[in-house]
Amino acid sequence: MKQIVIVLALFIPSTTFITAAPLDFDDSKWIWYSPGAEASLGELPAAANYMRGTLAVPADAQVASAEVIATCDNLFVLYLNGKPVGESGANNSVWNQPKRWDVTEWIVPGNNAVAVKAVNTVPGPAGMILKLVVHLADGRELALRSDASWLCESTEHPSWQAADFDDSHWNDARVVGQYGDTPWRRVRIPAEPQPAGTAVGEVEKFATAALSEAAKSQRVAGVVEQLPDAGFLWPEAIAFIGEDRSLYRPLAHSGSSYDSLSVTIFNPRNSRAFPEHDLPAPMKVGRMLCVLDSPGSEATPRVLLDAGQGGLGSPSAAYDGKSILISMAYEGDAFFHIYRVPIDGGPPTQLTDGFFHDIDPVELPDGRIAFTSTRIGTFEEYHNPPSRSLFVMDAEGRDLRPITSTIIFDNEPEVLADGRIIFIRSDSSIAARSKRFCTPSTPTAPTATPSLA
Repeated sequence: MKQIVIVLALFIPSTTFITAAPLDFDDSKWIWYSPGAEASLGELPAAANYMRGTLAVPADAQVASAEVIATCDNLFVLYLNGKPVGESGANNSVWNQPKRWDVTEWIVPGNNAVAVKAVNTVPGPAGMILKLVVHLADGRELALRSDASWLCESTEHPSWQAADFDDSHWNDARVVGQYGDTPWRRVRIPAEPQPAGTAVGEVEKFATAALSEAAKSQRVAGVVEQLPDAGFLWPEAIAFIGEDRSLYRPLAHSGSSYDSLSVTIFNPRNSRAFPEHDLPAPMKVGRMLCVLDSPGSEATPRVLLDAGQGGLGSPSAAYDGKSILISMAYEGDAFFHIYRVPIDGGPPTQLTDGFFHDIDPVELPDGRIAFTSTRIGTFEEYHNPPSRSLFVMDAEGRDLRPITSTIIFDNEPEVLADGRIIFIRSDSSIAARSKRFCTPSTPTAPTATPSLA
């Protein structure tokens, strides 16, 4: 088994032979997964995570008994080889009440897949801990413990609980605590197991409501899935960036060059903001430009462009739907430049060049392209990163000229229905650190839009 949307790593099943001992969580770890930077335990967002581990049972082994114990802060649903074993109580405070099931009849020769949907219903500490113990007729004991060898994902995939599910692109689990660590300490294990296959469904209902409420308060990490209305008009295609390569601000000094990001990158809760010392880059940077040509969970992304060891971002569709504008720094490039990528595939066309960062392209109704660039030639007055202003050019990348000028940053231009451009300006005033402005697509002074500030 393997890992995520962004990383690949070799998985070695944590299967060991042990001597008989009372059933407890000793040697198991509290694990979790959150995409992007690793937030501190107390700052983990409300989110649903999907976790998988594997226990290998010899083909000729006879199973005498098998039990599994598990708990989660806050909720969980447990599956074994694709079948629901059971779930926690549907309550935020039941993490200190582990569940124990007899799964003797559910163990099969070969790989046994243990899958857990783990839910943190409110921001704060989150973790799942589990132990599966199999007693063989010859006296041996096999154990699967939750640890860093488990694989995790933040998105639910069809048949993700099945033994033969391909999790080769899932993420490594993050160990957030040893058994006995605060805030959970040690918990009381039920004295007797209950039969596997108890009804599930209440956790799903409670979790959906809790995450929806957290989303309203902007306290949730993942996207809460909602079914569209019957008459919803799906787009013909969706372009997106795959394999996150964004820079994240270190939470603690590491003694490496990455420590400099603490004063150049600001991303609260893995979002993106533009402080005075911000470095020029697309809001999110990834490795691949992908397209979904049809809606639905069965749709397969099509890779239009792979930046290799470089990075790309700021995808924007052309009005005719035949191409996508992006900002990209190929492997070895020192600057981001604007490219046009054919929607049907083929090599990209480079539209800008030079010792400047060009990001956030968007096509105007007349076919010209507006974008953010450092080529204005000024620098932010306190921390000295290059300023960013809005520029326009024709469809082939010629006739470049500025339409705004600032010593700070103009970011994320978008086109309004009347042809004006709305964008975010990092203002020099502390009282107005970032505001939305509107400007015509010809050189003129932009005007703030207070209702959108």
